[in-house]
Amino acid sequence: MTLLIPGRGCCAGAASTPPCEAPTVVLDTSTAPILTTATTGTDPLTFSWYYIHPETHLPAPVPWDGADIDLTGRPDGQYYVIVSNCCGQAMSEVYAWEACVPPTAIVEPAEGISPQLLTALATGTPPFTYQWQILDIPTMLWLNIYLATADTYLADPVVQSFYRVIVTNDCGTAESGDVTVNPAGPPPGDPEA
Repeated sequence: MTLLIPGRGCCAGAASTPPCEAPTVVLDTSTAPILTTATTGTDPLTFSWYYIHPETHLPAPVPWDGADIDLTGRPDGQYYVIVSNCCGQAMSEVYAWEACVPPTAIVEPAEGISPQLLTALATGTPPFTYQWQILDIPTMLWLNIYLATADTYLADPVVQSFYRVIVTNDCGTAESGDVTVNPAGPPPGDPEA
């Protein structure tokens, strides 16, 4: 959507051929955090970006004058651009920006007795994906547990085992600390079994 604001006359050198054309602008948000503009109008065009604070609802200029803007690192709020030439100006639609916060992950409880329900507690910008892992003691490598992709996992080892969860969102990945789950009874082959 473009809001057209009339100008104060024709652009210098464009009064007759071709006629002065006021700008139009369409804001493409499909590549956010980078916002791109599609414009028409007689050159030269100028771009003035604005930010509307989510609490005060007051617009403030953004120190950027390019046709496209990268919102990475910019505060949450609404953004729009006004494109101008001497024939008029046009305002884009408003885009609501929420910065992506990388995830953090912890698992509760920190230790338990088999069977133990482990729960991933993630913070950051949702949605999250989860992958539970178990430590392979002989190789000391973390291995993905097949189909363990929910925010909870029922750990039921027969020997002491170590687990963690990998949490991912659109802007990062985090791994929890490891948790220990002990078997309910003595390990298989134990003479006390």
